[in-house]
Amino acid sequence: NRRRQSAAAAIDSSRTVVYEQMQAGNLPFRKLGRRTLIMRADLEKLLDALPVLNGRNNESDPRAA
Repeated sequence: NRRRQSAAAAIDSSRTVVYEQMQAGNLPFRKLGRRTLIMRADLEKLLDALPVLNGRNNESDPRAA
């Protein structure tokens, strides 16, 4: 389990981005009292769903399909 802040650090992003993804329904989360928990598997699914870029012209890498 990860909290929002550590989830943001894990994906090298901000807590705001994590919160936006949670609110958009792209990142499931659980509540335990006042704590917001994000399952590692759910965070990995979010990352896996992102497009793969080849770095030259920011188009999707055809090898990723």
